[in-house]
Amino acid sequence: MRRADREIQGRDEIDSILEREATGHLGLVDPDEGPYVLPFNFFYDRKRGRIYVHCAAEGRKLDIIRKDPRACFEVCEVGLDTEADDQRCPERWKSVIASGTMAFVEDPKEKLEVLNGLIAKYGRSHKPATEEQAKKTTILAMDIREVTGKTYQDRKDAKKK
Repeated sequence: MRRADREIQGRDEIDSILEREATGHLGLVDPDEGPYVLPFNFFYDRKRGRIYVHCAAEGRKLDIIRKDPRACFEVCEVGLDTEADDQRCPERWKSVIASGTMAFVEDPKEKLEVLNGLIAKYGRSHKPATEEQAKKTTILAMDIREVTGKTYQDRKDAKKK
């Protein structure tokens, strides 16, 4: 990382960001068409070291993954600095970028666990997913090969600490 002073050092903090953020962006490269990025609701399983998304059973992203499973996934936590003046950036942020490979999840038990993880994270009710729902749902998993985190805060704020 070019700016080591902004690198998030602790894996626990990186994992916490992945667990709490609501939207992530999946980046793929279509060998024929070039880069392709999509927003997703997602579920991060710290124990497995996997990022999961669910999607339709067909479409461009699946075609790309079948050709080239390499991918990256980005999440960003942004807050406003209400004390920033006109000369300072009004944002404070943390971002995480993971890279790895995408795979189709076929194991029924894992699919059900992922769906229930998504329901717990985003659902208004906590009615568990059924095995039938899991069978009908396409679940993709990113096996994380590398993950980095970066944070920004105004240098003036950093000097106060």
